[in-house]
Amino acid sequence: MATEKKSPRQGTKRSASDPTIELAQMPTTISHKYPISSDFSNDKDLLVPNEISNRAIGLLSCLTTRRLINISFTTLYQRSLKITWLDLLTRERRNLKSNINSVEKCFMINRLIAECTKDPYKFAQQTGELFEEIKSSMSTTFLSTWSAEDFYNQIIIWRRLQCQRRLFHIDYDEINRPQSLLTLQRFVSVLTNQYLNSYRVNPTIDNQNHLKKLLQHSFLIVAQPSIPECVAATKYEKTKDNYVAKLSSRIICLIDPDTIEKYFVLDSINVILYPFDRTVDSFGERQSALKWYTKPITDVENQIRMVLFAELDSISLQKLDIRNTRPLYSAKLCQLQFQIKVKTKEFHIEENLLYLSQPFGLCSHAQYYPEYVAKVLLYEVSLLTQTIDLMIHPDVLTDYLARYHVRIAGVKMKRHTCEYIRNILRIIYEGRKDVLMTAAFGIYEEILAQMISQMEMFIDHPFLAMMYHDGLFLGICNSALDQNLHGTREEPHILLRFNTLSTHQSIQHASVRFIVHNGQLIRATFHAKAFIDEMCRMIAEANSEKAKKIRLLSDTSNQTFYDFISYFDNELFRLDTAAAPMKDAYQPFIPILWNTMRTNTDLSEQQIPSPLFVVKTHPIDLSQTGASSMQVDTPHVMETHSQLPRTTEKITSQIDSIIFRVFEKLVDLLTKSTSPYSTQASTFLSSLVETNITQQKELITQAISECLQSPDFMEMSTQTSSDISSTSISADT
Repeated sequence: MATEKKSPRQGTKRSASDPTIELAQMPTTISHKYPISSDFSNDKDLLVPNEISNRAIGLLSCLTTRRLINISFTTLYQRSLKITWLDLLTRERRNLKSNINSVEKCFMINRLIAECTKDPYKFAQQTGELFEEIKSSMSTTFLSTWSAEDFYNQIIIWRRLQCQRRLFHIDYDEINRPQSLLTLQRFVSVLTNQYLNSYRVNPTIDNQNHLKKLLQHSFLIVAQPSIPECVAATKYEKTKDNYVAKLSSRIICLIDPDTIEKYFVLDSINVILYPFDRTVDSFGERQSALKWYTKPITDVENQIRMVLFAELDSISLQKLDIRNTRPLYSAKLCQLQFQIKVKTKEFHIEENLLYLSQPFGLCSHAQYYPEYVAKVLLYEVSLLTQTIDLMIHPDVLTDYLARYHVRIAGVKMKRHTCEYIRNILRIIYEGRKDVLMTAAFGIYEEILAQMISQMEMFIDHPFLAMMYHDGLFLGICNSALDQNLHGTREEPHILLRFNTLSTHQSIQHASVRFIVHNGQLIRATFHAKAFIDEMCRMIAEANSEKAKKIRLLSDTSNQTFYDFISYFDNELFRLDTAAAPMKDAYQPFIPILWNTMRTNTDLSEQQIPSPLFVVKTHPIDLSQTGASSMQVDTPHVMETHSQLPRTTEKITSQIDSIIFRVFEKLVDLLTKSTSPYSTQASTFLSSLVETNITQQKELITQAISECLQSPDFMEMSTQTSSDISSTSISADT
């Protein structure tokens, strides 16, 4: 199966399953006759997007993000209670269609099935605990001793949390867990009625200020600007009349829709786009106003509660740079301003509320996302650590990068990755800590962009995050770990990692290296265009007894190549025919040619076989992909004993013809060369062209053998493409 090129940084948008209803369409008294869906996952994602439960970090992460199965975790869990997780996952795997995306999903489902098979009770217990935690987040219970100040403090905590959660995972164990937003909604409704009654009885300035302060704390940006493909940047595209960029942000109102409709007039939200640096343009660009919608939410007691929210899905860029006709805010950090106007129906009280979003990058192409995420990340870390005018310490920055890793990959950063990142940042810090403060803030930007670019491979290929969690894939690490491999031909030693960070460019996708030591160190690279096909073949090779003898360098002891079996199932062969074993299997052309040349009727002619190119299949040989068109159909060559002499004679004749043409080409090239040694070599080769074909074979065989055993050649890549007819070899950087 030919590999399709994947679009970078693709994700799945989270959306509520129930259709939204415009507030204007709602009756004066909201009816509660809605079907109770009890889909706590969808409801939680609407209220507190980007919140990651500690119980979801790890293998279960893919079940909560819809990256694997486009069904909410709550629905999956409820189905598992009827047919078990094993049957549910097996059914999902059986329903996969034959394409590249399905192959990746099959890797992940295979891993979950392996985990479930190992201990079904533990798997069910873990998913059950996760379900109960999600359900508890929809609680509406609050203490009767609460005051208005308690409510205001809760809102401050929530605003800070939802700002941080766009980029970082925040553990509730680190902070005092705030009350749920449904709890705050219930409390603010009581408080609103209380303040309205107080002002009605005693219309003083103090009572008016109490009401205004309540309104100021009743709106919350729960989703800071982002897109599914990137947490803090977006790209614009040219339409017929202007430029448009996808961008998602969400605001909720904690006063319930019933109370709003009865006592207040709530206008649509005015949105203005500004450059983060206001000196570029202090006026901004006005966007389309946001309408308010209501949605039924199910609380922990299965009671329906209505929630009022507004959502942004795109921005329009009208202002152009007169120098290049691109959007004026192109290649800059930007910010949204939301203006909310609310007034009372009964009293002449009006409040204009302004809320500023966190900054985000605006660029022309997705390849620049890491650069802007790095800028935003540094800015937010400096705010959180109050080092806006100082250089961030490497230990602090490493901690926040680990939180970012959990946020986008769903798995914790390993110790070896943390230590490697900390050492790199420390070198930069020590080398630049005495520079001027104006230059110090951006010293980390380049290296952070490189790290973020590599981490985003976990978004493109979530199964890599699973392998990283299992210790089978080292992710971002020091390439010096290659020297820790000590294998033999009988027991090779391998590791998988990202390409070397120091030579990685942030605008490029990271590549995966396969390093093996079997007496000598060999570095191979999975080809970007055939990545899934080659990964599938590698996982299929792990399903063998030989794989148990191949040791794997990992943060977990005693792991072998056979441990990749957790990602294997025969369903892969249905989804990816390139990995399936076939009766008429082809073998690479070069090894067959080399083997044929060294097999000569002249028994006195002895050749030294190459340690790399042997006809026997090696369990970790990734070069045998189906992309090469120069291949020999070996089963048909050896059809019958009666045809053997004729077939052998035909092959020998063809190879002799090839060698003859190769020597002619060499003579021609040497004749045109200006080297002082070329004339002598040309004369010698010319004498062989018309004479001894055996000597010709011997010379080419020795040349190939010496070339393949040279250090430069051993730094090889397994990069193969369906568009290229021969295997390409490249050195690791």
